[in-house]
Amino acid sequence: MFSSIKGWMQSSVNVKPYVSKNGVGDITYDTVRADMCYIEEKTQVIRDSRNQEVVSMTQLFVDGDNLITVLDKIDYNGKYYDVQNISVYYLNGVPDMKVVYL
Repeated sequence: MFSSIKGWMQSSVNVKPYVSKNGVGDITYDTVRADMCYIEEKTQVIRDSRNQEVVSMTQLFVDGDNLITVLDKIDYNGKYYDVQNISVYYLNGVPDMKVVYL
């Protein structure tokens, strides 16, 4: 379904996967990994993971089996960004593509 966009997933971003938060609020992240994606810099008003209206300036299109979550950090152009939300597109009941809103 999204094979044309998947062919454009030639850019790499570094993902810092969330692991846990302790009792005093310190967050632990796992080892940084590189993920392939298609990057679109487009201003969009979206709802974040807490259902608040926010502005997303960058969207990452990743493969459906990618393990990015809204608790991870994304290193794009040398700066770490919070994941504001993730949209999942399904094909035959299986995640085919995800859009990660930064």
